Amino acid sequence: MFVSIQPATFHDAQALRDLSEQTFIDTYAVYNTPENMEKHISTKFALEQIQAELSDSSVQYLLLKKAGQLIGFTKLVKN
Repeated sequence: MFVSIQPATFHDAQALRDLSEQTFIDTYAVYNTPENMEKHISTKFALEQIQAELSDSSVQYLLLKKAGQLIGFTKLVKN
């Protein structure tokens, strides 16, 4: 299967939010309380937050897609 890397667009916000939340849960749930997890997820991975970052010229997300499916990403922030 062909894998592509491409810049995220506003259209990718929901998929990016979903993957961000899932990878955060998979990685950190064993180290945190459910309350702390929910607090972090509801602020850092809110759809509105992701959309705001996608509109910010100092933030760029690069998406890794396989067969059109989002399988990974990286977030770059310019200072």
